[in-house]
Amino acid sequence: MAKNKEKIDMPWDNLRANKISDAKPPAEWPAGVVPISIDGLALFGVHEASGELYWDGKRVETRITLARREAILAFLVAAATISMAVFDAWRFFKGE
Repeated sequence: MAKNKEKIDMPWDNLRANKISDAKPPAEWPAGVVPISIDGLALFGVHEASGELYWDGKRVETRITLARREAILAFLVAAATISMAVFDAWRFFKGE
């Protein structure tokens, strides 16, 4: 954003009052999840230094975690990869 550009005042109370769309959400969305209106999009913000996303002053947080089965599989794949690398290095230095 240009440093010399003058910032405008927004009608924040009006935007907050109209942040949810009147549209019916798709059937596949989880219960309680509603669409955001065009006014509601103005409530999104980005922290310029960190790049973190905020909505109405609250940080938007997304967590990605592995399920137990996925974590076990990832561990087994990593262990197999490391053991193959060690075994191949041993064979290389042994001269096979």
